Amino acid sequence: MRYSQLTESVPVMERGIEEKAGLMRFMAPEPYALMMQFPDAASQWASVTLTDGTVKRYAADANGQVELPWKPAWRDAQVQLSAPLTWVMPLLD
Repeated sequence: MRYSQLTESVPVMERGIEEKAGLMRFMAPEPYALMMQFPDAASQWASVTLTDGTVKRYAADANGQVELPWKPAWRDAQVQLSAPLTWVMPLLD
């Protein structure tokens, strides 16, 4: 799947936060990553193949979670998952 498909909720969330924050938007939180949960923690991973051919691989932790960075420049990259996800949640800083 394309990175833009996996992360399509992040720009929408970003715009919503800025809209609600109004003049205080400079203090509003911004998304920095997506937390993805695999149903089984055993050696799960997510792989991002960038348009220049670079491959970045992210391994799940002991809880089956992978933190995938939010990078708008990666929109055309391809994402491969080792298994279907249970849930995906944007992380804010």
